[in-house]
Amino acid sequence: MASAGLSEELSCSICLSIYKNPVMLTCGHNFCNDCISVTLLKKGTIDTNLGANYFKRVPDIKNIDEVRISVKLERTLNSFIDNLPKLKTNRGFLVNTVSDMILNVNTADVNIALSQNLKDASHTDKEKSRPHHPERFTTQQVLSINKYSSGKHYWEVNTSETGDWSVGVTYNSIKRKNETSYIGKNHKSWCLTWIDNDLIAEHDDDSDDICDYAPDLGIYLDYEGGFLSFYDLSEPIEHLHTFNTVFTEPLHAAFYLNDDAWVKM
Repeated sequence: MASAGLSEELSCSICLSIYKNPVMLTCGHNFCNDCISVTLLKKGTIDTNLGANYFKRVPDIKNIDEVRISVKLERTLNSFIDNLPKLKTNRGFLVNTVSDMILNVNTADVNIALSQNLKDASHTDKEKSRPHHPERFTTQQVLSINKYSSGKHYWEVNTSETGDWSVGVTYNSIKRKNETSYIGKNHKSWCLTWIDNDLIAEHDDDSDDICDYAPDLGIYLDYEGGFLSFYDLSEPIEHLHTFNTVFTEPLHAAFYLNDDAWVKM
């Protein structure tokens, strides 16, 4: 017999009852079949003709921990995305909104050009004259001066459709040279990458396809909760991907830029 606490964890986050005829969305989250169908149709998120291709049956709920994490994550994301429009117009609401994101010139590769206010970055074929620094990348990357070791934080990044880019976070202890220093290609960094007209999520050299180009990204970091979420800020706002992990070091915003790509904070 499940305890009351366990029953709550196994409850559908829409009807708040134990799963009935559970289905799993393609993003991996679980709901009652009737609940999610009605909710998505009301929001205009899916077309009535999509049918079974949009979600698949959950044959058995065998791993209680996975379901618990999934439900907790879904509730967190639902709460955040519902409040995101308010957050965009009321800075400081809900989380610490980062309006003073500053790029660290000492980490910038010589092929990364920075704006005078250190809020914008772009790839350039003309190398910049910069002194040697132990934190400087030899790959086309740059980190923020800002670092986060606790709390909840949100910032926005405008991205180019040209070139290749990666936007995410990393520990400062990431390597500065060779292929293992690229964000998303090691266990110290998490990012979304735009390459070959595809948007993918990357961590530890593992990747998942996300969607087409998203020009404006919202990034939500819950350090203690272990969540790093990305949102497409086009109307309507869409959740793109969430990494769920245990962060063990302070995090910096991180950017990779190639072939004339650029980002603006």
